[in-house]
Amino acid sequence: NTDFQGIVTAQSGQPFTPTLSPGDDNSNTGNSGQQAGSDRPNVICNPNAGVNPVTLVRTRTTNQWFNTSAFAVAPPNTYGDAGRNSLIGPDYSSFDLSLSRRFTLHDRTTATFEAQSFNLLNHPSYSLPNAYADQASFGTISSATDPRQLQFALRLAF
Repeated sequence: NTDFQGIVTAQSGQPFTPTLSPGDDNSNTGNSGQQAGSDRPNVICNPNAGVNPVTLVRTRTTNQWFNTSAFAVAPPNTYGDAGRNSLIGPDYSSFDLSLSRRFTLHDRTTATFEAQSFNLLNHPSYSLPNAYADQASFGTISSATDPRQLQFALRLAF
């Protein structure tokens, strides 16, 4: 008795908001504590600029997911004009597969062997880029989901 099971997951990129670092009270509102996302930068130009004229797609890398020079810290005592969720992060996709086979050993004893693969195609799915416009790592991606993982199981039923 052989059994195949698969799960395909595909998601578009998650929207996120460019902000200033927690504790940077640029607007002078007194909200300089632990809360992130209070103050935002100004938008100077299109953050998606740099589109390839042939493919009409912006070349995105983990070192610069969007055009970081499109943002600037707002003048002191002002609010920035960057919109909420105005940037889109990387998409996510994964293909998981399971294969199992049951063997009869005796009248009432069976063994089941199972092989499972998570992210079988080993597609990198990156985390959101650094959204703090006042940091040197603004726009960079520093982590990703787990690479391909395999696991095996053997079950005895008696």
